[in-house]
Parts: sequence; C-alpha cells; structure tokens
Amino acid sequence: MRWGQLRWRAVALACAVARAAAAAVVIDGTTPTCPLTTGEVRQLDAAKNYTRIESAAPCVLYDTAAAAPPADVVELTVVQAGPSQCMPHLAGAKVAVDTLNALNDDKGFAVGVAGDTFVRLRLVTILTAAEGRADYDAFHDNVTRAMLASDGFADAYGATRYLIGSCNKGPFADAEKWAAEAAGVILMAQIGADSTYEEGLANLFGMHLSSYSYSVPVLQQMRRSGARKIAVVTSTHSNFFVTTCDFGKEYAVGNVTVASTTQDEADLELVYDFSFDPKADDDGDGVANRVDVEFLDGVATGVCDSGADVFMACVQTDEAEVLVAKWQALECVPDAVWLTCAGWGAATRGESDARNYAAGGSQVDVAMPYSDEFFGTIEALVDAGEAAFGYRFDYDYVSSYACVYVLYRALRARYANEAVDAAGLAAELADVDGYAQLRANLARLEALETVFGPVGFDEVQRNAGRNPGAVQPLPNAADGGFALRCVGPIEAAETQYVYPAPAALPCPLNRFANASGACFLCDNECTRCPVGSTIHDPALVDGAGAASVASCTMCPAGYGIQGSTCQPRPSGSSSAAGSALCDVRAHYYRPPFELLRLKNNLASEEKPFNLLAVLEFAPRDAEVPLVVEVQLLFDHLLPLFAHTHVLYSVYRARSFGSRNAASTSGVAGKREPPRRVVDIEALVDDSEDDDPVTVVVGGVDDAAAGDGVECGACGLFEQAVVDAPAHFPDTDEPRLQV
Repeated sequence: MRWGQLRWRAVALACAVARAAAAAVVIDGTTPTCPLTTGEVRQLDAAKNYTRIESAAPCVLYDTAAAAPPADVVELTVVQAGPSQCMPHLAGAKVAVDTLNALNDDKGFAVGVAGDTFVRLRLVTILTAAEGRADYDAFHDNVTRAMLASDGFADAYGATRYLIGSCNKGPFADAEKWAAEAAGVILMAQIGADSTYEEGLANLFGMHLSSYSYSVPVLQQMRRSGARKIAVVTSTHSNFFVTTCDFGKEYAVGNVTVASTTQDEADLELVYDFSFDPKADDDGDGVANRVDVEFLDGVATGVCDSGADVFMACVQTDEAEVLVAKWQALECVPDAVWLTCAGWGAATRGESDARNYAAGGSQVDVAMPYSDEFFGTIEALVDAGEAAFGYRFDYDYVSSYACVYVLYRALRARYANEAVDAAGLAAELADVDGYAQLRANLARLEALETVFGPVGFDEVQRNAGRNPGAVQPLPNAADGGFALRCVGPIEAAETQYVYPAPAALPCPLNRFANASGACFLCDNECTRCPVGSTIHDPALVDGAGAASVASCTMCPAGYGIQGSTCQPRPSGSSSAAGSALCDVRAHYYRPPFELLRLKNNLASEEKPFNLLAVLEFAPRDAEVPLVVEVQLLFDHLLPLFAHTHVLYSVYRARSFGSRNAASTSGVAGKREPPRRVVDIEALVDDSEDDDPVTVVVGGVDDAAAGDGVECGACGLFEQAVVDAPAHFPDTDEPRLQV
C-alpha cells in the first residue's frame, strides 16, 4: 500500500471519529432555502466576507424539482454539497441540469428506442458553510451522508441516484468516496490526485484528469532550457496539494518520467523542500500558518536563500500572495514560478496580480477546441454561466457541467436499444442490478466528445481521455491587463509558455533597472545609462540591436573604473558622481564630450598646435547635446584624444616630429596597433593652408615610417592611449613610455 493510501485512510478514520463526536446534521424538507444567490456567495467568498455566508448555511442553494412531472417523465435525484469556496464546482452542474431539463418542452431528455420516455434531473445542492470552519471536514461528511442515506432527505427530495463531488480543497472531498460507497451511490468526483482512486471502489468515478502531471509541461521546458535548481513549498490542505508537488519535484530531479519525456531534459537540483500544515501554528504565536504572515515570510525567505532559479509552491491563493509579496520585497526574482493556484479565479487579472507570469496546471481552458451538442465552445458555456449567475467562473465550472453531461450520455446509451416506460425505468434504477447496469455503461464511455474534452474512464474509473492543461497569466493587449492563456498540452495550447519570466531578464545594452515592473515577474523598468558612461551608445535606440547585459557602474566624482573597481582618475580626465550602475566595455571611462572636428585657423608657423576644436558636449542632466568651439593648446590634446573614441593622434608639423623622433621610438616588443590613414581635410578646416596633410589614427603611416617623423609623433600619443589606462598610478600625470 502506498504512503498516500495510508495517509488518506488515516484522514478518513479521523473524519469518522470526528463525525461520531459531532452533532447530527439534518438535511431534509425543513432545511431552508439559501437567501443568497450563486453570484452573491461567490463575491462574498472572494472578498473574504464570511459572516453572511455562515449565518445562512447550511441551506438549499438549488432545487430543480418539477412542479408536477407528467406520467412519461422520470425524475432522478442528483445531489452535491460544498462550502463557499467551491461555487464553481456547484454552479456548472446547475447549468447542465437546466439545459437538459429544458429539452422536449421541459420534460427533459428522451431515453429508450421509441424516444417517448423522458428523464428530468432534480438537482439538490447544499451550501454547507463558509470557508475556514474549524470542524468542516466532519461537518461535510455528515451532510453528505444525510443526503445519501437519510429517510428524511429521501422523503423530501427522492432517493439519491448520483452524487457530484465537491472541490478538492480539503480532506472532506476525498472522504466523499467512503460515504458514496457505503450508500451504494455513484460519485463523480472532481479530484485529480491519483491516490483518490487507488482503492478501486466500485461507485467511484473521477472527472478530473490526473493532477500529478500538472507541472510537467512547464517543467519540461525548464529542463530543456537550462534551469538548474528548484525550491518546493507545500501547504498540506489536501491530497491534491501534496501529490501535485510530490510528483512535480520527483519529475524535476529526474526520478520519474512521463510518455513525453525526452533525452534533452537536464535534471534539476532540489535545494529547498518544505511542507506545512495550514491549520497548525508552527511558530506558536496563536495564528494558524495559513494566515500567519510572519510564518509565511520565513518560508519565502528560505526559498529565496536557497539559490533556486525555479520556485514551485502548492498553496492556496492567499498563501501565494504572501509568499510573492515577500519575494518581491527581498528583490528575489527567479526565472520561473509554478503555483497550483495560478489558474484559479477570474480569467482576467489586473496588471499587479501576484500570479502574473506564474504557470499552473489546468483541467480545461476556454481556448481549448472542445464542444458538445449544446455549447459550441467552452467560452459559450462560460458565457451561459455568467448570464445565469452574474459571475464568470473558471475551469472547475466546466468540470461540474461535464459531471452531469456524462450521466446524461450514460443513461441514453443504457436504454438506446430498449423499449422502456417511466415506471419501468424508475423501478430498474431503484434495483441493485439495474443500477449496476447504469454504472457499467458509465464506465464503458470511451473517447466521448464533451465540452470538457474527450472523456474516457481507465481501469480505476477516472477520466484519462486527454492530457491535462497548463496555463499562464500573460499580458492582454486589449485592455493592458493580464489574461489566462493556455500554454499546454501542445495539441490544445494557444500560445507558447513564457520562460524565463521577463523580470528575470537583464536590461538591454546601455540600460539599467531602476524599478521593478507592475507585477513580481513583469518587465523591469529599464533606464538608459547616463551619457558619459562607457556603456552608453547613442547609436542604439531603446536597446535596439543590443544583445545582452546587465548594468552599468558610475564612480564618484574624480574617479574612473579600473577593472571592476573605482580608482582615482588620471590627469586630464573627468568623471561625475552617480549611483547608477554602468558596465565598462573597451575603455575605463570617458568624459561627456565627443570631438566632431578640428579647425586650424588659429595656428601659425610659430604655434602650429594652437587649434580650434569643435566639440559636442552633453551634460549628464541634459537631454540635448550642446555644440561648442574651444581653443586648445597642444597640452590639451593628449587627454582629449585619449578619452574620446575618435582620434588617438593628430599632428601637422614635421618640425615637432623631428624634435621628438629620437626619443619616442615606442616600446620594444610591443605589437603595433591597427592603423588608418585619413585626409586631414576630412577633419580639419584647412582654409589657410591648401597643402593636405595625412593624419595617422591609432598607428603608423608606412610611407613615412623610415624617417622617424610620423613615428615620433604617433608614438607619443599611442603610448598615452594604450598604456596610461593600464593602471592608475599614484601621480596625477598619465604614464608615458618614451
């Protein structure tokens, strides 16, 4: 026997003990009708306003009894019960029953070869309690057994022939199978955990697909895309939460596989694995773990400190919100987050929703291409529910609808070739053998096309007609918010899973993150690095053409970057203070100007290097560069040329070269840098001297290499550029090797 069976048998035993100790629950003709509508209950529950719900429950939420059924109509009692958080699991059944009962002038659907006998379904739904009732597991079990086996209920509503399972939000849902088996009534459970079906109970069926593999579609992409470490948190609300995370982490580390597992998947390392009982008080502060922010903050911190790049949490929505808030406060952004609750609730989300970009498992999604004879699309069914209840439900609503639909199809199949009348049909369904035939027909349904997708029951009578889905809240261009998108399985996906999350991506080249995005995993707000930082490239517009990169570093005023640290700047350079981070590329720093051209109209034979320079100057706080002209003497040229990316050496006078040729021969053994020869007319306004002169940029002119003139001048500037930034000396002067 597996550990899961042992654990949940223990839960069933605990429920039995609690049930025996609890006060008897009576569900019969005296049970009041609910004063709240379906939509009102859902809205109150979403707002955590439980007082009004608790004051009304238990009550009859739905009763679809016919006023006076004709003689050719058989009324079959179908029941369900659940707390306020299970409204989607209850509402879908109501739409299905209303749809079927409206057929044939409100007689219901026809059965038998002649098609002149009709079945109406009397759905009786009990709203049991508000979420969070302390003794709820035992209370729910008592309500279920009262509906299935009490004479008072049968007298008021008719003998129960079919039980639709509640939501799997606690042990109470799994315990329904024991009550159904004891009463001999078919239960169509809405539970995805495999462990629920392992006992092979005769009356237990399951509509939900296996939840064990909920995380597999996205884990496969992570395993194929370089994910390395995973952290797992489990809140043990029910076997669904426990088994979903158990299977997910086993798949992540490579201990289990599925049919679609490929060889190009790399195992992850499990670096954090923590489970907690949501009802317990682990830190002893008198607050239950589920609502204890301090406790959950500690769990979130443990996940963050683990160094994992994938976070997986099998938790309820309120728990997820606390965990995500703490991760965001810690600025701890993983490449991906997987949450059991990512797809729960409304299909559209605000841009700040904590679950945006987090992936989750799904039974069905509105984008999947499934239909039946009553609803052409899943969305049409969801629209019908919104019209009926004033609230738009999620996929569990579709599952609840399908629980009724398969009963309809099984009854039609059972009597398709038989002549039956209403009295005979009622008698047969009340008989043990006749009821067993219906159960057998239900089990034999294979590849049945439904709005829930293909349905077929396997050897343990749980639906295995298709693969489960995967969803991810992604940006919705229509309204600027987010909407659930189906990202799996492949055959039904509407778009690709987004991985890694945008917040995990670095800003583009020349930009740095100065604020987080609208949600935890949303795009960071990236700002261009300040003009004058070495990462800044004005050729890039909004990062276009950038391939990568993180951020930039601005040093304090008077400092430049040497390697990865700030050091005192050399003479002739400048740097401003700034806290923005700027990555340094080919050079250590550069001042906030670019040399556009030189004008030699101020030069004379006696002062050949008295030049007029045209500069583009962009102060750090200015958006529009300024173009200025400045007079420069020779001493100004060295730092100017060294720290613009335009010129490495400029010279005109052979006399200066001749004077320095003997003393500036270059560094022995040092490879000469690449060189480029350009016409001075391209850079210098030569209006006073029509004799063009060549300028060597970053190297030596081969034509003049033998006379020592160009070599002398070039060598001086070349050494200044190549050698001075190699380290920052103690002196204020740049180091020249001559």
